[in-house]
Amino acid sequence: MRRIAIIAVGLAALTLTACGDKETGQSVTGFTDAASLAGAVDKQTSSKQSARVKFEITGEDGGTGEGVIRTGTDKAADIKYDSPDGPGRTVVTGDAIYVSLSQSEQRDLEVDKPWMRATRGSDDPAAQMMTALADVMVDYLDVAKTAAKFKASGTITSTTSDQVDGRPTTHFKIETDLAKLIEAEPNKYVKARLQELKDAGATTMPNELWVDADNLPVRQVIHQPAGKETGALKATITFSDWGKPAAVTAPPAGEVVDASEISGS
Repeated sequence: MRRIAIIAVGLAALTLTACGDKETGQSVTGFTDAASLAGAVDKQTSSKQSARVKFEITGEDGGTGEGVIRTGTDKAADIKYDSPDGPGRTVVTGDAIYVSLSQSEQRDLEVDKPWMRATRGSDDPAAQMMTALADVMVDYLDVAKTAAKFKASGTITSTTSDQVDGRPTTHFKIETDLAKLIEAEPNKYVKARLQELKDAGATTMPNELWVDADNLPVRQVIHQPAGKETGALKATITFSDWGKPAAVTAPPAGEVVDASEISGS
């Protein structure tokens, strides 16, 4: 459970590049305000509804991961990751969350199945936490979903041409207002992390976003300052294969134990 929490909360930083509430417009080199940029990215990613993602979180409780996501009404994901507590995998389907269990976790939980399932809408506390953390991880890889949430939180400070893996892109640097992010954030885990940064004296967070000629995200980099109890963090995420099929399959039923069986035992 801690592995998915590390990755989920770390990935929460990845949403902060999105938007602003300044005057709208677009220059010959790119968007002149974050609201216009967010609208264009939202439109393009919403039309694609799937992508391959790769991320790296450096600093305290860092990690790496990659996989596929589907967004919109067919929300799903299959993400493999490595964290300080070891490798893991999370599969998100329409009605359940599946989290892989290492051999040591299976021993600690006294189960013989390599997967734990949390069903959406369950009354079980363990299932509710699994669902919330997995949704954080997936939602904050969904650029379209996060764009609207942060429309009042950012300002573009720099726009330049750049290359990412040989692809021409426009590189935007964006400052996000931490107080506005906290106000807009509905997830209690992410909200608590952001509030900790504010309590430590942070007022803004620097972010970077690279988009291609079709206004599709290619890379994001977030620089999160240190909090009172957490170190500084840098998160990098790359996107590819926008709109290509993204197969997500639940683990075999015989390899799955339900979270309610464990917490209720």
